[in-house]
Amino acid sequence: MAGGPTNSSEYQEAELPALSPEKYDILFNKVSGGKQLSIFTDKEKLVAWIWIQPTSPFFELGYAELEDAVKQTGIPVANEKMVELSHMIRNLKTQQQSGNYDPAAFKPIIIAQGQAPTQGKDGWFEWYIEPPEKGKLRFVPDSHGRINFREMNTVVNVNANDPLVRIHEPTTGAAGVDVFRHAINARNGEAKKITRGKGLRWDEDMQTIYAETSGHVVFEDGSLSVSPIFSVTGNVDFSVGNISFRGSVEVRKDVLEGFSIKATETVLVEGIVQAATIIAGGDVEVRGGITGAGGKGLIETKGRLKTKYLVNTKIEARGDVLVDTQVVNCDLSCAGKLHVPQGKIVGGKVVALGGIEALEIGAELGTRTIVVVSTDEFATTETRSIDAEIDQLDAKRAKIETALGPYLKDRSLLNQLSGEKMELVVGQLKELEEIQQKVMKLQEERIAALAPFEESLSDTIIVHNRIYPGVDIRIDTSRQVFGEKIDGPVKLKPNYQRGTLSLHPV
Repeated sequence: MAGGPTNSSEYQEAELPALSPEKYDILFNKVSGGKQLSIFTDKEKLVAWIWIQPTSPFFELGYAELEDAVKQTGIPVANEKMVELSHMIRNLKTQQQSGNYDPAAFKPIIIAQGQAPTQGKDGWFEWYIEPPEKGKLRFVPDSHGRINFREMNTVVNVNANDPLVRIHEPTTGAAGVDVFRHAINARNGEAKKITRGKGLRWDEDMQTIYAETSGHVVFEDGSLSVSPIFSVTGNVDFSVGNISFRGSVEVRKDVLEGFSIKATETVLVEGIVQAATIIAGGDVEVRGGITGAGGKGLIETKGRLKTKYLVNTKIEARGDVLVDTQVVNCDLSCAGKLHVPQGKIVGGKVVALGGIEALEIGAELGTRTIVVVSTDEFATTETRSIDAEIDQLDAKRAKIETALGPYLKDRSLLNQLSGEKMELVVGQLKELEEIQQKVMKLQEERIAALAPFEESLSDTIIVHNRIYPGVDIRIDTSRQVFGEKIDGPVKLKPNYQRGTLSLHPV
């Protein structure tokens, strides 16, 4: 801006500041009467200014010249504003003529203002769940800040009737006006759309989408759905991570070592399971086979298990277990029947309340193989937990009993103790009694946990081809360890009088 110089030579040499054409539109610009008079707007034409820049010690500017300049721009300026401008210009001239004026007084003065348009706001999604972005990894550090890279949490689980997303409507824009009183159009917001797929319910009043079924939320290419089946087209490996799903899981290839699948419904694996964990609320089918290694390998199902083979794996099934070829060195417990009619049971321990049918049991080398049809040997997740707690209490009890050995045999010895020692021993005796009561209660809980399985208890084992030496078979309270080979087909049943087994032709 111009301002400071007060003599003629300085005015003549001074360079007046230029208006940048990238920022402003100059509507009027004239140098005369000792001044440069400019009228300009911003590029949006929302503000108009007048700028008086002196070019000599004195300048002339009357109301008529000012009014004519404004008229040439076409900007409608109110009469009141024109009068106000005239007074301001008169004051500027007086200040300049006095030779003692404020240079900042000669600055652009607003003569008109428009109104910017209000653009409409686009519609938007308000998610009530973790936004289901395809392929998004959701690693969660543990309490030590460590990350298990198998736990990617890629599955977004929901229950039936859970709200998923609310769709907010776009808003309408409000037109503006420029300094020429021309309308400035506003943009209306664009609607945010979702194509509703299967497993959804739409609430018109709430503009909200709900899950109609439990399952996995899928959102791809603007289409939202809830699928009761989580499908893996390849392997369950580091590209997928562990799976925890409220529904059924289908895997087209293999489940690799160290990974896990947890499903509230069924699990189908078309390949093999390699030292992995599968926990299902429904049936489990592994069309290839299941192997474990190094203590890894667990299958838990509240339904039926069907597979080609089982090797070095821990199995807990509430239904039947159907195996095509072999059960080798497994810790197997099922409430239903173990079917291996065309295969072998070799090594390990199998417990099947519903009976057992196999082609062969044991091996030529006399591999120790335990086969049981009895609730006494049957275990579930609940009973395993109870047994572990009982073992802890038994260990604690044994330690106390060792310390209190003499006093347990002869309580009269307590009378010889000092007051402090007496208090300590009495406290240990009380603790011992509490442990015994807890163990009794846990044993009752174990019996209650197994009660539902009593109805499925069988008393029969069928072997079609052969029982090898080294096989230990128990049915209810009857037991027999075979020292020689028994050819089949044969049916084994308990002989309660002798406490052994009786063999019957099939």
